[in-house]
Amino acid sequence: MTRDRLNALQKSRVFACIYSLRFDNNVPSDNTVVLMVSRAVCILPAPPPPVLYATETQYVCGVANDDNNIIFSAVEFQHSVRYHAAIKLLNISAVFNEKINEFLQQKISKYFRKHSKPLLVSHEPYDLRITSILPKTGDVHFEFYSRKSDQKIVQDLLNHMIANGSLPGPGPVPLVKTSLSFQQEPALWLSKMDVNKNQDSIPEGEQFIIACFAQGPPDMQFRWFKDGNPINTSISTRNIWTKIKKNEKNEYRSSILVVEHADILDSGKFTCQVSDHSYQQCQSVALTVLPLPEVIMKPSVTVKPGDNVTIMCFLKNEFTKFGNTWLDSDMHLVKMDKNVYWEDLHRGGSVLYVKNITSSVEYRCEASNWAGRRNATIFVEVLDTNVTAYCPADGVWPLTGAGKSASVECPKNRSTGYASRTCVLTASNVTEWLTADYARCAPDDLSKITMNFRKKTLGYDRINVTAAKTLNSLFNNLQGTTKWYPGEGEPVIDFLMSVTAFLQTSYDLADLDQASVGFDNILTMLLKNDSVVNDKKIVQLLEMIETWTLLKAFYLIVNNGTKQYDNRIENVYVTAASEIVKTYSHKNITHRFYDKQNATVLKLSQQQPKVIVSLCDVQIDKWINKSFNVGVTTFRNLSEFFPKKYFISKSKDGEIEYSVMTPLVSVSVALDGRRIRKNWPTIVTELEFDTELPRPVKGTWNVTCATASRLTNLQWDVNACRVADGWSSSSNVTRCRCPSAGLFAVLARIVHQDEEGQNVLTQDVIVIFGCACCLVQSVLSLILLVAQWIRHPTCILYLKVQLCLAIVVQMCMFLYAAKNNDYGYFSLYLQIVTIVEITSHLSQLLIVYTEIISFPQFSNIKLPIIGVATAAPVLFVLGIMLSLNIVDGKPIRPWWSWENSTFIYIYFILFALLMIMYLSVLTITIPKLKFIKQKLQRNTPVNVKKRMGLIIRSVTILLMVIITTVSSILHIMYKEDFSKYIFSSSCAVKGFVVLYCYILHSEEPFNLRNVYRLKPSPRQSFDDNHSDSDGSPLNCKHMPVKNQ
Repeated sequence: MTRDRLNALQKSRVFACIYSLRFDNNVPSDNTVVLMVSRAVCILPAPPPPVLYATETQYVCGVANDDNNIIFSAVEFQHSVRYHAAIKLLNISAVFNEKINEFLQQKISKYFRKHSKPLLVSHEPYDLRITSILPKTGDVHFEFYSRKSDQKIVQDLLNHMIANGSLPGPGPVPLVKTSLSFQQEPALWLSKMDVNKNQDSIPEGEQFIIACFAQGPPDMQFRWFKDGNPINTSISTRNIWTKIKKNEKNEYRSSILVVEHADILDSGKFTCQVSDHSYQQCQSVALTVLPLPEVIMKPSVTVKPGDNVTIMCFLKNEFTKFGNTWLDSDMHLVKMDKNVYWEDLHRGGSVLYVKNITSSVEYRCEASNWAGRRNATIFVEVLDTNVTAYCPADGVWPLTGAGKSASVECPKNRSTGYASRTCVLTASNVTEWLTADYARCAPDDLSKITMNFRKKTLGYDRINVTAAKTLNSLFNNLQGTTKWYPGEGEPVIDFLMSVTAFLQTSYDLADLDQASVGFDNILTMLLKNDSVVNDKKIVQLLEMIETWTLLKAFYLIVNNGTKQYDNRIENVYVTAASEIVKTYSHKNITHRFYDKQNATVLKLSQQQPKVIVSLCDVQIDKWINKSFNVGVTTFRNLSEFFPKKYFISKSKDGEIEYSVMTPLVSVSVALDGRRIRKNWPTIVTELEFDTELPRPVKGTWNVTCATASRLTNLQWDVNACRVADGWSSSSNVTRCRCPSAGLFAVLARIVHQDEEGQNVLTQDVIVIFGCACCLVQSVLSLILLVAQWIRHPTCILYLKVQLCLAIVVQMCMFLYAAKNNDYGYFSLYLQIVTIVEITSHLSQLLIVYTEIISFPQFSNIKLPIIGVATAAPVLFVLGIMLSLNIVDGKPIRPWWSWENSTFIYIYFILFALLMIMYLSVLTITIPKLKFIKQKLQRNTPVNVKKRMGLIIRSVTILLMVIITTVSSILHIMYKEDFSKYIFSSSCAVKGFVVLYCYILHSEEPFNLRNVYRLKPSPRQSFDDNHSDSDGSPLNCKHMPVKNQ
């Protein structure tokens, strides 16, 4: 600190209190106090003792400069203001250089020092600095601090400086005499801090609020610290937040820090820092969080009738005073007598004595303090070995009755607690010990190693504390464990979950990448030593691995450009792929995992199921520059944690038992590393499992692909996925196609011959029968219509032939799809056929309409009508499909499953437009025919009646087409019995309606003898003006039309 700086501080009577003050006894003789501050020494005037004590917790925060010295420049801010001034140089180019700021600052400071003494200014302006210089205009803006009472004098000094027309001293700087601006604002002042609770006893788990009040300029900022570490609410995994409030006066503001649930680690010193661009002030308040009682008691004990029992209830946090109470199984206070009584231990708990016990009973030890109350329960079992089945003593585990759990203290070098082991009854009077559970016996050093990181997860941002360092330290410590007990690793899993949640919240993916090695090593150690026995904890572990994998995949593609990531943690295989959406990206994103054609992963892919995940119809504008991350996790040899058999409910057959025949495969999708379970592009997952099933003694294997939404809710859905390309007992591969991400596996069961035949009869035969009926009737109608069209080619007959041909193709596709269980490409053809069927009826109606209206100038309009009405929509559908790259080796999905797809909307719009056109023409044509019929009355020509019959039959067939299409979609989507019957019956009725309307009851009675004639008869029974007559303008033969 320079001598001038010290002189300025002494003249201004500056005082400051800092984080820790140490008074030096070797003080100078000029009535000063030396304050020792870590890396610097500040010599300040000694304030009066009362003032020093009154401001003991109020201090100015230091900021390290380039010399690593802490400089304190503070005054009595409460009586000071900050002044802003602006002057204008007459010729800035003459003095403009790199050091112009320092030059002008010295000039102005020298002027103030020279002219303030003669005017007896009580407080010389200080900390002057140049804020900005505008080279083009010559404007110079500067600011400084002074006392509020000196405002008039300071303004006179500035006016006098401008009146002189220059800055004095060597090399005077000319000024513009008419340019001066001057304003003031309050100086920074932190007035007080408040806490809404008693600072010395904030109950654990309750909310507390700290408020910080300050005055100052509009640009002042608040920051919070805990024990010297910044508080970062954005990285906290709990609910903690700050808010700035403005008071009635603009210069007063307050900042509040809200902690929703107090933690023991919140005890300490909270500091509020308020600062502007020149100064900063701090105040601190010390808080103490009062912990809830932590009651430790043995969960169970087994005794014989008539024994005496001593039950110890310990309190772990002995430094706090508690009150103890004993309750019985009915939640009543235990009545003390000669056989039951207790005594309290001094701040250590309580002891309950029970003499001559005769029956099993449950006791509860409850401890309470100002923070709240907690309890622990013990079950005392009175076991009569002559009556009740039991498990004999096994090492440290005492004799225990069937259905009960034994408890023993945790082993050495473990936390204070109890391990448990359950005795179960496997058969009549046959008992067995289950695997012991040491989940409450965490390693002793776990809390010590993880303490600092736990503080960081609470929002206290310690720079030198990272997940990578913590996990590496934890792994090194765990390596020294010579013996692992079952369940002992579960507290470690809990900590790893908190680390994962923190990294996901803070988005510190660089730390996650560095911590991956320690993360993998710890999990491998835990799984290899069988230290996790709880199936729920295994599920949490696997989901944690998925989350970690997706976050790392996102980090790798953003920072390294790596699109593929593979890893293995004991029996868990993980792989991930990422793709960043660009303007030139494809709308379908496909990732292949464990592709056996890839030589680099051939060895690994031979062990894992092949997986293809496709994100279809990605909206480029919505997801531009976003990263889609797909993770695939395969769980092998974890069958001890998951059931091998499941009972799945069927609507008719009740519950059916299935066995899991393959590893579990989980497919998860994330956006920028974060999983979102809704508003996704459509996802299609294809899997190829190796299923080598043993030959059953009786019956055959029934294989199905199953999916579940999450591991936590393992309810298999056997209807969502399809077994692609069929499956046979000779095949060792099962291919599944599923319309979503999730958890997948192949389930199988043995079906006996009689049951298999019954299933085929009730499932396949129903659909095949309906489709076959429609196919036979449609083929018969097609043959007869083609024969008639050869003899008498008319447009109406052509359209009838076209419709019958479309129905025949449609039924053939249904039979093929039902047999091979493949509805992808089938949906493409179904769309085209449905469009052809609708346009056939629309064309018939348009032809009749043109006949009624009669366009003499367009005598050949009939062929363009058929061509445009039929070909245009079909070409439109094909064009849309090709533009969306549907037929390019990508997986094809049924079009009705295209959620948020542009194509499905376009297709529905096209279908709706065609129906609107049909109904519009229908509403125009029928009234005109009725008008003609009413006008002619009894003289109505037969051709008018036949036209009306043609339209009615067209409407009937069109309704059947729509019903069949809708029922087919229901059948494919649900595969339930009701949908099969509806679909089958609609197909059969549709074929009969076509045969009846086109053959049995057409416009002209059908004569089979005319079918065999090679030449047309000279006279037809149709009227000359009928739609199907030679003289009709609707005949395919072009006939001239006379103008009427």
